[in-house]
Amino acid sequence: MRNNRFFFLLGLWAAKLSKIVLAILKKKVPYVPGYVAMKICPQFLTFMDYSKPIIAVTGTNGKTTICAMLADYYRKQGQKVVNNQGFNTLIGLASYLIYDTTLSGRANYDVAVLEVDERTTFKSFAYIKPDYMICTNLFRDSMADNGHTEYITHILKTHTPEKTRLILNADDPLCLILAQDRKNVIWYGIDRLESDYREVRNIVRDLIYCPLCGEELTYDYYRYHHMGKYRCPNGDFSTPKSDYLVTGLDLPGRRMQLMVHGQTRCCDLISDSLFNAYNQVCVLALLCELGHDFDQVNASF
Repeated sequence: MRNNRFFFLLGLWAAKLSKIVLAILKKKVPYVPGYVAMKICPQFLTFMDYSKPIIAVTGTNGKTTICAMLADYYRKQGQKVVNNQGFNTLIGLASYLIYDTTLSGRANYDVAVLEVDERTTFKSFAYIKPDYMICTNLFRDSMADNGHTEYITHILKTHTPEKTRLILNADDPLCLILAQDRKNVIWYGIDRLESDYREVRNIVRDLIYCPLCGEELTYDYYRYHHMGKYRCPNGDFSTPKSDYLVTGLDLPGRRMQLMVHGQTRCCDLISDSLFNAYNQVCVLALLCELGHDFDQVNASF
């Protein structure tokens, strides 16, 4: 059988050799090691060492930014990080894991921060079982790629491992679907802003009806797309309470105020973008849940 440990090690050594050859030729083709390894051993990822903490980041927007912030933070703490830098296919994941795997197949890193394409989580999570998974948001993407948000939500809900703890956007009702029948979900969100509005202004709405009873969802306010404060008239489906809630947002001044488990904290913003405010809140939520100091995380921004 080709997919035994012998072929895994053969694929690993060949991938390491390809990395050396690329360096000699001064070629930057980061996916080649994964391609070589999986050509030799198609089930290569089955035999990888996943004993170190694994954080997966998925969603339509914000994945690469969040992974970059997390990787930057861990490196500033002196830890060795695996980050696939946007190469979120199986070959990309294999390539970057290979970079920090010893010749005997043991993990040679402290933590893995992996961007995972929401469309292909059923492939990635067949091998990689993350300890934590961030889902930033879920919007309609290209029809050839994602089809419809119901399709993507179903894939994520069905294939995310039970042991994985979820960090989810409370302002996105599609994320609430992912949390059904799950325990230990951590929510983050942004409280009402002056820029929010009462009536629908966008043409596309990816979720209009309650997925549980079929009644049309009502909104206290809209932010963009289907994001905002929502509820089902029958009480079956509504915005969850955020564990990490932005209560004040000063985008021009690049500052935000948060309520974190009942305590008010302030944080610097990396830009004057609302999208990045969401990105930073979920990074704070994840790292604080992992026991890192809030002020230390804020300083890394």
